Amino acid sequence: MSITVAEILRLLGAGLRLDDAPVEPSDIAVLVDSHRQGSLVKRALGAVGVGAVEISRERVVASPQAEELSRWLGAVAEPADAGLLRAALLATPAGLDAAALESLAGDPAAWNAWVEHFAACRDAWAQHGPQAALRRLLFGTGAAGRLAALGDGERRLTNLLHLFELIAASDEASQGPRQAWRWLARARAGDEQSGEAFELRLDSDENLVRILTVHKSKGLEFPFVFLPFAWQGRTAKAEAPFVHHHGPGSRSGEASHWQPVLELSDRPADGAIAQRLFEVDAESVRRLYVALTRAEQRCHVLWGPVAAAASTPLARRLAALAELPEDPKAASDPEALARAADAWRDAAEPGSVAVVDVTEAASRTGGGRPVAPLADEAARSAVPQPQARSFAARIPAPWLRTSFSALAQRIAEGEAADAGRAAQDDERPDHDQFDSGAEVPGDEPVPDIRFAFPAGARAGSCLHGILEHCAFDAPLDRRLVAAQLSRAGFAASLSSGVAGWLEAVLDTGLRAPDGRSVSLRAVAPGSLVREMDFLLPGDGVDDRALLEAVATEYPLDAWVASSRWSGFLRGFIDLVFEQDGRWYVLDWKSNRLGGRFADYEPPAVEAAMREHAYPLQACLYLLVLHRFLRLRLPDYDWDRDIGGAFWVFVRGVRPGPAGEPTPGVHASKPSRALIERLDRLLAGGGR
Repeated sequence: MSITVAEILRLLGAGLRLDDAPVEPSDIAVLVDSHRQGSLVKRALGAVGVGAVEISRERVVASPQAEELSRWLGAVAEPADAGLLRAALLATPAGLDAAALESLAGDPAAWNAWVEHFAACRDAWAQHGPQAALRRLLFGTGAAGRLAALGDGERRLTNLLHLFELIAASDEASQGPRQAWRWLARARAGDEQSGEAFELRLDSDENLVRILTVHKSKGLEFPFVFLPFAWQGRTAKAEAPFVHHHGPGSRSGEASHWQPVLELSDRPADGAIAQRLFEVDAESVRRLYVALTRAEQRCHVLWGPVAAAASTPLARRLAALAELPEDPKAASDPEALARAADAWRDAAEPGSVAVVDVTEAASRTGGGRPVAPLADEAARSAVPQPQARSFAARIPAPWLRTSFSALAQRIAEGEAADAGRAAQDDERPDHDQFDSGAEVPGDEPVPDIRFAFPAGARAGSCLHGILEHCAFDAPLDRRLVAAQLSRAGFAASLSSGVAGWLEAVLDTGLRAPDGRSVSLRAVAPGSLVREMDFLLPGDGVDDRALLEAVATEYPLDAWVASSRWSGFLRGFIDLVFEQDGRWYVLDWKSNRLGGRFADYEPPAVEAAMREHAYPLQACLYLLVLHRFLRLRLPDYDWDRDIGGAFWVFVRGVRPGPAGEPTPGVHASKPSRALIERLDRLLAGGGR
């Protein structure tokens, strides 16, 4: 250790410069294999007055910022939930105290501004990913500036940005803010696997020597790197339980592809032991490679005739370079391994490797500080400069997660849409952002609360929430209705009117495409699935081809630029149910088409379906059901088993004349040929 410390002191005191700037402690990194080694290095440097910083072992998910971020994510997931929003606003980044929060209750405009901020972050999450949404959360309202002004602001910001990275790297983050919120809750509770990635990062290291593990150094570079423990190794063991892998050429078992095997036997097979030792050695070589390639200017490797050095990956490589005998005793001789470093120097480019006897250097300087001479200019100029190879490989387009909402957005943009873009979107349950803009007549009495109730996403979420959680075979629970209204920010006093309205919707029989009468009240609880989540895989899908296929059977007032994408189309089907041996999908639509029942007659409903490309949505949902039943239902047949799709515009549903379509409801069933065509298009097949 004293040798490493002495060389660091020499570097700092030798007047060396990097890009016309003197060498600073932050230009030096010491790589270790464990935190115990790091602590030894830090103490040794501190003893001679050199400041150093070691990465902490505390978990960032246990920090106060993780608790505050959890409240933020709750508000992003449900911006209309007043309770979650108040909890988020009391977090430090919002800059509000209890009095300021109380004042928001009397300032609807200010309250709505916060609601819109968190809603915008939710939308950014769906369109641009978690990192973009989280950074908008931090910088959109000046939270970063408020935190930076605090005494420990740098630490707070470092923790938050660290948490952003962890969340973005989780599988749940790609599914949306609600799932990321749950992931963070599990991580804070210790239910998630946590390693070094969860440990607190440095908040300031400008003038300190950095001490970090080889694992943490991946992807980083430093002007000067020290490996003071490269000589320290230990013999690998294969004691159960351990993991090895079967695969092509595996010593423990052949397989067509690599697959892990957990070995629990007290007497593992020789092949399993051999494969385990091979994998341990391979991993140690990878770590050695990472350590040796972190330096920009010079890497100092301490090596010597130490018995423990024989079991290191560097020893095995040096033994091969020095052509030591294959006899294990000869290959592990400390003196022979020490001399093998000369073979490394001789095999390398001239001037790129120097072997310095630190004991001789220490005796020359008399101060116990070894000097590793810099290669002279002639030697350095003789080293050929690396040349970048030409890159000729084709980079495939990334796999995306898209949705009908993203497709609908591109349809709304029409030919102006970017043909190369397939916007990623975390599809949330369809809560009807569309509103025709029709106003409730001001001089006429409002005939029903269904026409006076607000339109838009917040109202749609509220109505969907009621219909998602209510029982179809019983009167609507007024407490459920009141709770959903309050959660969405509406007056609980509306509960009686809203409950009566939705009960009338559920009481109304639906006329299926084949003329059958379907009653939601008669659907057995075990014969329905609400908010059915799905992922439709797609390979080279062309949006225009999908739209053209649907347009062969259903008129559409929409168009879209040709845009190919591969990935997954995600969505939620409001209701899938079975009645009398036939299966149906149903989607609740809270769109306000007007302020009269006449605005929901079949021609008006057909126009809304055409305008918003809802027939495409219905066909995609039926395709999901088709694929599902094809796997699960014995002797499945599309024509016999599928009843169709109901798109229910809840503001206009009422009983209609016998034998006629139900007012406010669009019922459809595409042909088998259309569904099979869509199936092929999503699978990358032709038209």
